[in-house]
Amino acid sequence: MLSLIQRGGQVILHMLPSMQQATIKPIITEAVAPGTLINTDEYDIYARLP
Repeated sequence: MLSLIQRGGQVILHMLPSMQQATIKPIITEAVAPGTLINTDEYDIYARLP
């Protein structure tokens, strides 16, 4: 599951068949504005995202 939470705002949840960069990148690109500061759980897959 991928969860995106905006501070003081929306929660976006996606049930995914796998947590691969090819699966999560389009979701993050669509939901998150460029230049946004992102805090993660430090899962290494996020390190490869711009």
